[in-house]
Amino acid sequence: MPFSGLLKRKKDEIKVRLGNTTSGSSRQNLVELPPLGLLELAKGIDPAVDIVAVHGLNGHREKSWTAKNNVNWLRDLLPEVIPKARIFSWGYGANTHSRSPVSVQYLYDHSTALVSDLGLERQLTGSTAKLCVLGIPVAADKALRIVVTSQRPMGVLLVDSARGGKRKEEGKIAHVLERQRAGHDRTCGVSKLFALSGQIKREIVALIHSDSARKGHLESQRAIKISTYGILFLGTPHQGGAGVEWGKILLYIASIFAQTNKSLLRHLEKDSEWSQQQSQQYAAISNDFVTRFAYETYPTPTPLGKSVVVPKSSAVIPGAVDAEQIAIMADHINMAKYPSAEDSEFRKVSGHLLLMANGCTSKIEMNWRDEGNVEKGLLTNDAPALSGQFKADFKVPFDLTGVPAIAKFIGRDTEIEQLREILPSVGPDRRKVLVLHGLGGIGKTQLAIEFARRHRDNFSAIFWLNGKTREALVRSIAAIAKRLSHAQKPTTAVVDLKEPEDVERKAREVLSWLSLEGNSKWLLIFDNIDKDDALGIGDEEAYCIESFFPGADQGSIIITTRLKRLGEFGKPLPVGILGQGEALELLAEIAGRAILQEDDRSSWSADAMELTTRLDGLPLAIVMAGSYISLRGTSVSKYLQLYRESWRDLQRTTRPRHHYPNGTIETTWTISYEEIQKADVVAAKLLLLLACFDNQDIWFGLLEYGKYDLHAPGWFRKIVSSETNFYGYMAMLLDYSLIEAKESSGHSESYSMHPVVQDWCNERLDRGQSDEFIVTALASIGFVVPTREEWHYDFLQQRLLPHANQILSLIDWRSFQDNPREFAIYSSLSRLGILYQGQGKLTEAEATYQRALVGAEELLDPGHNLTLDTVNNLGNLYLEQGKFKEAEAMFKRALAGYEKALGLGHSSTLNTISNLGNLYMVQGKPKQAEAMYERALKGKEKALGLDHASTLDTANNLGILYLKQGKPKEAEAVLKRVLMGIEKALGLDHTSTLETVNNLGNLYLKQGKLEEAEAMDKRALMGKEKALGLDHTSTLDTVDNLGNLYLKQGKLEEAKAMYERALKGKEKALGSDHTSTLDVVHNLGNLYLKQGKLEEAEAMDKRALMGKEKALGLDHTSTLDTVDNLGNLYLKQGKLEEAKAMYERALKGKEKALGSDHTSTLDVVHNLGSLYEDQDRAVEAETMYERALAGCEKVLGPDHSSTLLTVNCLGRLYEGQGKLAEAEALYQRHHTWVQQRLANRVPSETSP
Repeated sequence: MPFSGLLKRKKDEIKVRLGNTTSGSSRQNLVELPPLGLLELAKGIDPAVDIVAVHGLNGHREKSWTAKNNVNWLRDLLPEVIPKARIFSWGYGANTHSRSPVSVQYLYDHSTALVSDLGLERQLTGSTAKLCVLGIPVAADKALRIVVTSQRPMGVLLVDSARGGKRKEEGKIAHVLERQRAGHDRTCGVSKLFALSGQIKREIVALIHSDSARKGHLESQRAIKISTYGILFLGTPHQGGAGVEWGKILLYIASIFAQTNKSLLRHLEKDSEWSQQQSQQYAAISNDFVTRFAYETYPTPTPLGKSVVVPKSSAVIPGAVDAEQIAIMADHINMAKYPSAEDSEFRKVSGHLLLMANGCTSKIEMNWRDEGNVEKGLLTNDAPALSGQFKADFKVPFDLTGVPAIAKFIGRDTEIEQLREILPSVGPDRRKVLVLHGLGGIGKTQLAIEFARRHRDNFSAIFWLNGKTREALVRSIAAIAKRLSHAQKPTTAVVDLKEPEDVERKAREVLSWLSLEGNSKWLLIFDNIDKDDALGIGDEEAYCIESFFPGADQGSIIITTRLKRLGEFGKPLPVGILGQGEALELLAEIAGRAILQEDDRSSWSADAMELTTRLDGLPLAIVMAGSYISLRGTSVSKYLQLYRESWRDLQRTTRPRHHYPNGTIETTWTISYEEIQKADVVAAKLLLLLACFDNQDIWFGLLEYGKYDLHAPGWFRKIVSSETNFYGYMAMLLDYSLIEAKESSGHSESYSMHPVVQDWCNERLDRGQSDEFIVTALASIGFVVPTREEWHYDFLQQRLLPHANQILSLIDWRSFQDNPREFAIYSSLSRLGILYQGQGKLTEAEATYQRALVGAEELLDPGHNLTLDTVNNLGNLYLEQGKFKEAEAMFKRALAGYEKALGLGHSSTLNTISNLGNLYMVQGKPKQAEAMYERALKGKEKALGLDHASTLDTANNLGILYLKQGKPKEAEAVLKRVLMGIEKALGLDHTSTLETVNNLGNLYLKQGKLEEAEAMDKRALMGKEKALGLDHTSTLDTVDNLGNLYLKQGKLEEAKAMYERALKGKEKALGSDHTSTLDVVHNLGNLYLKQGKLEEAEAMDKRALMGKEKALGLDHTSTLDTVDNLGNLYLKQGKLEEAKAMYERALKGKEKALGSDHTSTLDVVHNLGSLYEDQDRAVEAETMYERALAGCEKVLGPDHSSTLLTVNCLGRLYEGQGKLAEAEALYQRHHTWVQQRLANRVPSETSP
C-alpha cells in the first residue's frame, strides 16, 4: 500500500478511536484528565514494604497493569507474594497525543515530580520505613502502540520499607515533619528498586536528580537516592527504540485530530544524545543499586508487520554494576500484564521483586551509616534497634575446631600490637589485608591464631582457612557454612565436606555471604599460602590468593606465607625469630621447666641457654627439640651433643623446594631422623617413602599392593606384610611429630605429613636412593588402581588421583634408563593411564600412556606384551576421545604385534580384534565391525570353546551390533545363544545367567516386544531376589530396567514404583551420590517429563547433574552428557536461555575433552541448532546444522542415521528461509535413504 494510503487508513482509525472532534474549549472542558499522582492499590498486612508502580507514555495508572481478564497484578496478585507491602501506582501526564489536553513537560519534569510525590507521601504518613523502590520506566513507543492496542505495559516502581510503613502517633508525625522542615529528611533510610519497561527513563533521571542534591540543598530529594536499593527495567530502550520512528508518524497523524506532545519522543530517539547521557550518568551511580534488565523475546505487531520494539541490546545499560538480564516471554505490549498467579512471567517478575525486597535492609542501613546519620545521632528511635539487629545477623561464635592452636602462646607482644594497629576494630568499612611472611616454621600461623583469640570480641566472625592447596582452601571456605546459623546459611544444603569432591559451589555461596552489605566485621585467616601462580613454573597446584577474597570492599584478612612477594596484596609484616627469653619459655613449655633450670630453680641452665641460642629462636625447631627431649627423657646436654654432631649444611639436590639459611630445621629433623634410624632403619626408610606420595590421606591400602612388584626392596616388604607392622612403624614417626594422624573419614585411618617435612625428606635423598623410593611408590599406586568391577571404583580412583599427580612430579625419566625394575615402572605408568582415563582426564591419560609406551619401546622389546598392552590401551583412549584414525592405527599395530608374538589365535590377539569391531561400530561401519566380531568370535570358539566367558562376551557384542544394524532377528539369535551357553555352563539360576536374561529383556524392549521383555525382566528379578536378596545392587538394576519397561508400556504408576524402589535401595547400599543411584534419578526425571511434571523432572535432572559433578567432576564426559540432557528438558519447557546455557556448557566441555569432531560433541552442536531454530535465529541455526552435518559426514559417513537426522533438519530450516532448491535437495537425499531402509526391511530403525 502506498504511504499516502497508509496515512489515510490510520487517520480513519484514529477518528474512530478518538471520535469526531470539534474546535472550542467547551469541548475540551468535558474531557477528563488522566489520573495523576499516587493511588494505593493494596494496604498490606502490617506493611513493611511500599511498592510504587509507574506507567509509561500514553499509559494509565491502572490499565497499564491490567490484563484482558481484568486482573491488575499489582492489586490482585502481588499482595499474595509480598503480603507485607503497601502497593501504589503513580500516574502522570504521559500522553503524546490525546483528545484531552497533553502535558508539555519533559521527562526531567516528570522525574522531579515523582521524587516530590514520594517525599510528600512519606512526610504525610510519618513513615520511618526504609523504602525499597523498584522502578520500571516504560516506553515512548507507546505512541506507536496506542494505535495498535488500547493499553501498553508500563513500569513498576517498588518501594520496600524494611520496618514499617505504619502511621505513627501524632507526636511522631510532628517530630518527623519538624525534622524534615529542618532539612533532615533522612529518617526513612529509603531503599528503592526501579523496574522500568519501555522507553521512558524518568526513574533514572529521578535518581540522578536526587543524587545531585547535597547537604543544605534538596536533602529530602537526596534521601530518595540514598534509600534506593535496586531497579527492575521492563523493556526500557536505553539506546532508543524501533518504535520511536513509527511513533513520530502516528503522532503526526494523531495531531490532526488531537493534542500532542512531541518533546517526549525526541528524547527517546535511537542513539539520542539525551538518552545516552542519562544512561551514562546512571551507569556511574549503578554500583549503588541492584539492577535487573528485562527484555522482550517476541516481536510486537506494528502497522507494517512484526518487529522487536526494544531489542536486548537497547534494553541493557552498558557498564551497569551488579546487573542481571531477564528474558520475558512476551511482546512489548504484554510484557507487564499477567492474567494469573500461575503465569510464568508473573512468577519470574514477582520473584525478582521479592528477592530485592528481602535483601534491602542491611544495604540501606549501611547507606545511611555512610551518610553520617549514625554518628550524628540523626536516626529515629527505631534506628538503634535496627543497628542491633544488624550486628546479630552476622555474629558467628568463636570456634577453634580444626584450628591448630597451641595451649600456651609465648611472646610476640610487639607483633600482636602491630596486628592490632593494622587491623583496627573501628574505622572505614573497607577491606584490610595483612600479610605475615617469613621462614617456614617461624610461627606465622600461631601468631595469627593468638591475635584472633585475644581480639575475638572486635570481630563479628573469625574463620581459619587452610590454604595449602587450592582444593584445601575451597574446602575450608565451604566448611564455614556449617558454622552459620539457620538464618545465615546460604540457600542450598551443606554438602558432606569430608568427601573429596567438588565444593566450589558452597565456597562461592560463603564468599557471597561475606560480601553482604553490612557484614563487614569478619576476619579471615588464610594460612600456609605457600604457592603462587605468578611464579610461572607450571605448578598446577599454585593459585592466586586474591581470587578467593570476598568481592565486597569490607572485612579483615590475614595471610600467612613463606612468600614475601604476597605482601603486594596488603600490608606486609615480616615475622622474625623469638627473643631468647621467649625461646626459653617455649622450650620449657614443651620439654618441662625443671630440666632446663639450674638446681636452685633460680635461673636457666647453661645448656638451655646454649640450645636456644643455637636454634636461633625458630619456633618449629624449638618445639621439635622440646618434643624430642620430653619423649626420650634425654638431657639438654645430650640433645646439644647430637645437635653438634649431626649439624650440616642444607643438602642441595636436583629438585630443591625450600632453603633454610641457618640450617635450624634441617639440623633438628636430622637429629630426629637419625634417632629413628638407630631405633629401626625400616621406620626411617618409611618416612622417606611417604614423602613420595601426596602429603595428605596416606593409608595402609595405598602402600599394600606394592608388594606385587617382584623386585620391591626387602624393607618395604616388611612394612606391608601386615597392617599391624604398618601401624607399628607409623607410630614411631608419630612420636617424633614427623607425621600426623588425621581424623577418621569413615573409610580408614589415614595420616598426613607437613609439606616442609616432605620437602626435607625429598631433598635428603641422593639420586641413587630416590629412584628406589620413587619406583616403590609408583608401583604401590599403579598396582592399586581398581578395575571397574569393584564397587568402590570411582571413590578409590578419586582418592588415588592426588598421589598419582605427586609421584609423576618427582620422576626424572632419564634416571630410569636401564633400571632393573623397568617392568614395574612402565606397567605402573600404564595403570596410571587407566586411572586418568577413568577420571575423565583424557589429556593426562594420553600423556601417561605415551610415556609408558616410549619407555617400554626403549627398554623392552617392541613386541613385548607390556608394549602391546599399552598400545592397545592407547587405542581405547583414542576411541573414547573420538580420534578414530589414531585409534585404528593403535589397534592395528597391537594386532600385528600380537599376531607375530603370540599367534593368530591368542586371547590378546582376539581381544584386540574385538576392540577394532567396537571402533568400526562407533564409526558407523557395520560391515567392518561385523567382520571383526565374527573373526574374534570364531577364534575364541576354537581356542577357548563355545561357552567360554570371553567367547560369550564377543558374541554379546555381535548381538548389540545386529541390534544397531536393525537386524533384530540376528541379534535375538545371538543373545539367545549367549544365554543358552551361560545356562549350560553355570546353571539357570546363576547370577551371570540372570544378568544375560536381563540383557535379553533390554533387547526385547528396544524391539518393541514388550511382553517378551516383561517375561525376561521378571525372570531375572525373581532369580536375583532369591539368589542375592531384595536389596542387592544387581537386583536393583533389574528393578530399574523393569521401570523402563513399564514406562515404555505407559504404565506410569508401575514405573514410578519400580524407580522409587530402585532409588531407595541404591541410596541405602551405595549412597545418594553413587553413579548407579544417579542413573535411577535420571530415569525418574524421564518419567516425570512423560507425565508432564516438568518441575519434578527438572529437580531430578538437576540432582543427577549435581551428583555427577560431585562424583566425577565438572568436565567429565558423563557429567556433560547429563548437562546436554538438561538442555533438552529446558527446550521442552520453553526455557530457551537456560537450554542455551546447558548446551553451550556441554559443547565447550566436550570440545575440550573429546575434540570438535567427536560424535558426542556433534550431538550437542545439532541440539544447539535446534534451539536456535526455535528462537528464530536462522543464521546461527544454519551454522550449527552445517557444522554438525560436515562433522557427521566426515566421522560417521554420509549414510549414518545421525548424519541423515541433521540433513532432514537442515532441509526444514532452508525451507523456512525460502531456500527451496537447497531444501529440496536435502529432502530428496533423506527420502532416498528412507526408501533404501524400507527396501531392506529394517523395521526397528526409523527415520531420524
